[in-house]
Amino acid sequence: MQKPVYQIIYTSKTEVELSDATLEAILVQAQKNNSAQGLTGILLYESKEFLQVLEGDKDKVTAALDRITSDSRHKNVMLMYDGFVARRAFAKWEMGFAKLDTSTHSNLDQLNGFFEDDHDYSHLQSGLIRVFVTGFLLGRSASVSLHQ
Repeated sequence: MQKPVYQIIYTSKTEVELSDATLEAILVQAQKNNSAQGLTGILLYESKEFLQVLEGDKDKVTAALDRITSDSRHKNVMLMYDGFVARRAFAKWEMGFAKLDTSTHSNLDQLNGFFEDDHDYSHLQSGLIRVFVTGFLLGRSASVSLHQ
């Protein structure tokens, strides 16, 4: 029987639109850190907003979240879900990444309205966030760039 894994899902905002080079640097550092700590997950970015899933040992996930919340690039960090799950959702990814452009992917019903400026997600149940991430992965179009 597999040991349950600790998982968090959070959103955060940036003050300015991040360049592809900055996003690449964030991704490379996240993959390096996650590999060293045994963490896996996915990071989505759209219009100055992040949505991230991190999973692994509870102490290590919590430490990663502490680093993220102290990073000046992240504002308004909102924890959407934290708890144990039966198994990793992203076991093969030290950090999967997608930069979304909802204006060109409006056919993805899973994204419609999710990444809007000043949107308040606090009313959403954690299960709905998990459904959103799963829906994104299942429904993404071939033109969405997803790096493993």
